[in-house]
Amino acid sequence: MTVLERLKLELNNKQYFSDDEYMVFFEENNLNPDDDYNKNTMRVHLLYTIIDVLEALTIKLYYCLN
Repeated sequence: MTVLERLKLELNNKQYFSDDEYMVFFEENNLNPDDDYNKNTMRVHLLYTIIDVLEALTIKLYYCLN
């Protein structure tokens, strides 16, 4: 399973952003989306990526609702 696939799994396979947008989140958290996911070495970086995605989604929804 790649890092990108693992992120999508963590997000319940919801496509909140495009894959290109997810690449930015990965770059900011020192991950390569095409690498095989290794929980022992990548878990913390992936969790920070998930937090970043959810924060961006919150901001996106806030501006859509206002």
